[in-house]
Amino acid sequence: MLDILNKFVASKFEPREELRSPFLLGDYIYATDSCIAIRIPKFDGADFQVCDEKFPKLESLFSDNYRDEFVPLPALPKQIICGTCNGSGTEMDEEDGELMECFSCYGNGHQLEIIDVGITKFKNYYLQKIAGLPGLRFAPHPTDVAAPAYFFFDGGEGLLMPVRF
Repeated sequence: MLDILNKFVASKFEPREELRSPFLLGDYIYATDSCIAIRIPKFDGADFQVCDEKFPKLESLFSDNYRDEFVPLPALPKQIICGTCNGSGTEMDEEDGELMECFSCYGNGHQLEIIDVGITKFKNYYLQKIAGLPGLRFAPHPTDVAAPAYFFFDGGEGLLMPVRF
């Protein structure tokens, strides 16, 4: 399960260091980059940073979220490599020559593509990330386009923020 958790942590360029690796909160182990969050039940021997005071609302997001109607993900188009960073997710800062997160793709190496699921819009990049999770079931909110979509998979559950314009 650690390999799944690590797919959903923030990049090394995220200023909030606690988002760069999975962490413990209550009875769960979480991984998030602030656009998507997943959690699995805590297990014996789990040795992760405890972040009870850093994310006081995270647990309630899971318990309060809509999850009544699951829908299949649509056929997802192949992701297009970012033309700015050529898929690396990084670019050189012109001022100091340091590597930084690509501003065009936000570090994921792919062009921004928006996919409709029901009435809600999501980034293809994130839908692609969850599409391969075992036993995935996806529940976007049927009336609130700003609400995160709930999903669960074998061994865990998650929330995906929609695209807001």
